[in-house]
Amino acid sequence: MRTEHARILIECLARQNAIAATPEPASWEWWNVREHRDCLTYGPRYEPAKWFGGLTNAQRQRYMRAVYDLDAEGLLLAFKSEGNRLQRVKLTEAGLARAAKLEAPVDAP
Repeated sequence: MRTEHARILIECLARQNAIAATPEPASWEWWNVREHRDCLTYGPRYEPAKWFGGLTNAQRQRYMRAVYDLDAEGLLLAFKSEGNRLQRVKLTEAGLARAAKLEAPVDAP
């Protein structure tokens, strides 16, 4: 498993745990309620710049390939928007188990 794969699994696990620990917003904040429910159902929004800091185009492309590799391996589900752009990622049961075993990589950019 390459560094990008491990970092995606670790970050996705951390974000999914944070979402699960966050209480649902008040019902009058319908926009936040919808976002919260989407996060619980489909996982966090995939935003590599926020997740991993400033990335070069080459690094961003490596992370994108890693997401699709993990999706093909059955470790996460990649959800796309209507425009066929990657929007959200969510760990599967196998992905949750693998991410729990990983430690944060040392050689990460």
